[in-house]
Amino acid sequence: MHKHKSKTTTVLLAFLLGGVGGHRYYLEDKTKAVLSFLFCWTLIPLFISFIDGFIFLFMSQETFDQKYNHATPAQPFRTYPTSDETIKDMGYTQSAVRTALNKANHNYSNDEDTDYNDTDSKKKKKKSKKGKKDKAIEAGSSNEPDATAIDNFSEEYYVLLKDYAAYIVKVAEKISADPGIIEQLEPSLNGTMAIRDFLKPVITQELAKVALFVKNGSIKPGSLEAAGLALIGEAVTTGNDKEHTNTVDSSFELTKKSYEKGILDTLARNFIESGEAKSLLGISLQEKSSDNTVSDLKTTTELGLTILLKLSGSPVFEEYTTALYRFATIISKSDSVVTETEDTTLKEIFHMINNPIPGEENEALHVSKAADNESLDEVLTELNGLIGLTVVKQEISTLVNFIKIQKARAESGLKASSVSYHIVFTGNPGTGKTTVARIVAKIYKHLGILTEGQLVETDRSGLIGEYSGQTAPKVNRTVNSAINGVLFIDEAYSLVGKNNDDYGREAVATIIKRMEDDRDKLVVILAGYTKEMADFIDTNPGFESRFNRYIEFPDYTPEELFKIFESQCRKLEYQLTPGAIAKLNAVFSEAYAGRDNSFGNGRFARNIFEKTMEEQANRIARESKITRELLITITENDITTS
Repeated sequence: MHKHKSKTTTVLLAFLLGGVGGHRYYLEDKTKAVLSFLFCWTLIPLFISFIDGFIFLFMSQETFDQKYNHATPAQPFRTYPTSDETIKDMGYTQSAVRTALNKANHNYSNDEDTDYNDTDSKKKKKKSKKGKKDKAIEAGSSNEPDATAIDNFSEEYYVLLKDYAAYIVKVAEKISADPGIIEQLEPSLNGTMAIRDFLKPVITQELAKVALFVKNGSIKPGSLEAAGLALIGEAVTTGNDKEHTNTVDSSFELTKKSYEKGILDTLARNFIESGEAKSLLGISLQEKSSDNTVSDLKTTTELGLTILLKLSGSPVFEEYTTALYRFATIISKSDSVVTETEDTTLKEIFHMINNPIPGEENEALHVSKAADNESLDEVLTELNGLIGLTVVKQEISTLVNFIKIQKARAESGLKASSVSYHIVFTGNPGTGKTTVARIVAKIYKHLGILTEGQLVETDRSGLIGEYSGQTAPKVNRTVNSAINGVLFIDEAYSLVGKNNDDYGREAVATIIKRMEDDRDKLVVILAGYTKEMADFIDTNPGFESRFNRYIEFPDYTPEELFKIFESQCRKLEYQLTPGAIAKLNAVFSEAYAGRDNSFGNGRFARNIFEKTMEEQANRIARESKITRELLITITENDITTS
């Protein structure tokens, strides 16, 4: 008689007795239980049980009952609505992300109230889902790979996997330590587990989803693709755990023997199942339409972590998307055969992971928060580490020293000069004004001028209302978000426009009033072209009296543009060939010589880098054999400006 199985008991057994097959015995999976017991001395069953534990932990009760309690399939996954508390005009919200994470953390177990009226459609979805599952996990009579696959499991492939394992583990650690990710996840996890432990199954699941996408939804256990997924997934799961050795960290001979004996097969099956499951970060994106209602933009994404990194403005976003694409390339080329379908698929993956948010973002209001664990010296080191901007660094350093002296005089009972903390940044686009403004906000926090030190970035679209009477409230809402921090208004001269429109004058008057009312807890930094900003300040005496510090941001030289490009390469572990270096220098010299006020400066260098990455991805997609050198090398032909 079949006994009802408890998901909670299964999870506990997986973590506590999984190394000897305890949870598999409980689930009446006697074959796997016996294999786990026989091979427990290798520690591989321990790794597998650790992965099993997370899979069962985040598996919905509905899915668990289907698999182990013979329950009837439940309704399809639904999307969860977002709130109106927008960060960006597209409607992506912190509360929406947290709602989705909260649902993930509770195993998406509350789907009973979903109303599905289309019964036929529901049946088709169920059937399609089952067929997709069967296709993804092709069961054979034997777990062991065939002779051809064994021969192709070369030492070169092993070294490639080992190098990649070290890379993805490092990226995973950076994501776990990212302040923006911590801020997004902590409220949802609520201390139930460490963020690092929560992200391990998330990342392994997304690697599995990418691998399945590459192979058109089907990875056969025993294949080279399955072995790669098993080894990399295990590496991410164990992370930097010094108590255990990843299989991929063993010698080539031992790893290949594990592959030959089919020992990696169970690992691969677990990761494939995870890849076919609902996303642990089932984030639903929505946008606001012109009539201010919320409409569906995209239902649950397969790669929720890419969206979460993008929304939080994480500096690790590019590293993670690069890691996902490299893994897709490794899986695609594992058999040293490239098909036209795989070539096309790799290009689709490149665009999918690098553009996780549909549509164009208008960052009319973006908030950057200062980290609590930084010191003033660390912030100043960050400033001095920026490429170029020598004069800007000197101006900021002078301002810091002046503020320190005046504060010291006041604390000693001496007369101190009044200090205006408001600044005007002038210069062409892409010269680092926003980056320096973020640093200045953090400096002001450490000097005790501001208590929070957040930077709120906005422009005309974030301040001017569409109709009469809307502008002042809109400005006040934006200023309120900047209290105890810095309000950064880019292209500030556009507020008044060429015709000095009424809405613009209302916005300026409201800003000046708030600068006076909140003078002890609000700093404003204005930015824009040099001449236009001078004319703008002259339009209102209130600005002239409050802004007496101007910092000019010069254009980047060709050498500095190359350094910006090169820094992106170092960050993502790319290497430039001599031919690529020569071509880049020529491209930047030509662009600098012909520059005008619209010259993009650092933005231009970053655009060239993004186009180069896409071109390199297209080149690699046509190659049949993959190596680490091929993955990280940028050639002259990859450099493109179009």
